[in-house]
Amino acid sequence: MDISFCKYYFTSNNFINKIRKYEQGTVYERTSVNVEDFLKHIDTFPSLKNQRKIANILSNFDKRIKLQEQKFNAVNRLKKCLLQQMFI
Repeated sequence: MDISFCKYYFTSNNFINKIRKYEQGTVYERTSVNVEDFLKHIDTFPSLKNQRKIANILSNFDKRIKLQEQKFNAVNRLKKCLLQQMFI
C-alpha cells in the first residue's frame, strides 16, 4: 500500500460517508468505528503502481491549490493595503 494513496482514500468524503453510519459513541464523547465494521467497507485497491500515480496526481492538485490560495491571500493583502491608502 502506498501511504499517500491511503491518506487520500481514507480522508475522502466518499469513504467517510460510507463508514460514518457505523460510528459509536455520544455527541459529548469521541465517536469511533468498530474495527470489523471498518474492515468490511474497505474496497479493493488498485495496483501499487496505480496507487502511486493517483497519489501523485492528487498531490500535484493539492500543491496547485495551495499556490492559488497563496496568490489569492497576497492579492487580498494588496487590496486591503490599497484601500487603506485610498482613505487616508
